[in-house]
Amino acid sequence: MDKSPDPNKVAACVLKDCLDVILGPFPDIVNCSILTSSFPAKWKAEVIPILKDGDHEVSANNRPISLPTASKVCERIVLDQVISYLTENKLLTSHQSGNKKSHSTETLNILLTDNILEAMNDKKITALVLLDLSKAFASINHEKLLEKLSTVGASPSTVEWFRSYLSNRCQYVRINSTHSDSLTVTHGVPQGAILSPLLFCIYLNDLPSTTSSCQIESYMDNSKLFLSFQLSDIDQSFLKLEQDLLRTAQWLCKNHLLINPDKT
Repeated sequence: MDKSPDPNKVAACVLKDCLDVILGPFPDIVNCSILTSSFPAKWKAEVIPILKDGDHEVSANNRPISLPTASKVCERIVLDQVISYLTENKLLTSHQSGNKKSHSTETLNILLTDNILEAMNDKKITALVLLDLSKAFASINHEKLLEKLSTVGASPSTVEWFRSYLSNRCQYVRINSTHSDSLTVTHGVPQGAILSPLLFCIYLNDLPSTTSSCQIESYMDNSKLFLSFQLSDIDQSFLKLEQDLLRTAQWLCKNHLLINPDKT
């Protein structure tokens, strides 16, 4: 994957070999992009389907991965700056483990297990709902995402850079040397892009605040909603759980996201 060529047929290894030559003009391009709040159109186009599982002839079994090499360099610079700002100012929710240093699915499972064991020590039982979202990265509403970026403190020029990054995207699919027709992308963040996981986390940043009784812990688009209670309070607790599930579903609907019924 590291050696895959971008739409200009220039592989990452070629860029590395030419580093001495491009070290002057390439940073100028990146700096110009940031200073003018505009993302180069040529870095937005190509998508390559990567098999996830099952039959590769079934389109749903493939991930649409965006792989332009030059774009990833620019994205990495922006990512480091945004992550640094959000981390220093503690603007990201502590209930999202995805795209966070020293966090993983393993640490999330340890946290959840510890909560359940503590509840057992207090002679409580725990009801747990595992939520999975359908095509979550492809469903993100751009205007809502830009609003959420402003909410976490992004400057107007930063928001405009991300608007340029997200808007006017026309993509085509390449399989070997064959290209599809180009289509306009109106929703979602590009899969495989450096910035996409962070943008997704920002989009879901206020999800944990939707519940009143239950806790929500997430790893990217997979969330665990749970509530511990005494056995004598089971009827009232299940009602609270159902109400929080409804609140969560309403929040997801408002934000153009859908629960995947097959994996929930």
